[in-house]
Amino acid sequence: MHPMSYLEMSKLIAKYCINWGKEHTVYDIGACDVNGTYKPLLEHCTYIGVDIEAGKNVDIVMVDEFNTGIASNSADLVVSGQCYEHCNNPFKLTREIYRITKKGGLFFLIAPFVFGEHKFPIDCFRYLPDGYKSLHFDAGFTTLEAFLTGVDNIGSVDCVGAAIK
Repeated sequence: MHPMSYLEMSKLIAKYCINWGKEHTVYDIGACDVNGTYKPLLEHCTYIGVDIEAGKNVDIVMVDEFNTGIASNSADLVVSGQCYEHCNNPFKLTREIYRITKKGGLFFLIAPFVFGEHKFPIDCFRYLPDGYKSLHFDAGFTTLEAFLTGVDNIGSVDCVGAAIK
């Protein structure tokens, strides 16, 4: 994860998760610590790292790419950053995230709009705000915001989104 992604996630958490504590469950989809995680931003909550394979910062290994194995309606917040570009079917994954999110729960997503190919193990998509709105709508979420960041020091631009169930 690059610094802009971390900064934008910190802004979303500060805006929408005021006064949250350990009674709030947060799942981080794509949480394996390849080059950083959002965990320090969410230590005041019950943070659970989720990924398709075991690794550093992974508490739950998914059943498969589109099945987290997590109970329905159990998440107050689901975050995912720098993961969706590696997903074969982001619509199916977003529907799974909707399933595990409580009514009134939130979903924060950050993925690249401008960034070079980086297979891990695949690299499928780049995102725009209308694309996020489409993902949210298909799954049942209501979009709160979706926007592009400015260009960071490595020339990347991310798409940032927040949605509510």
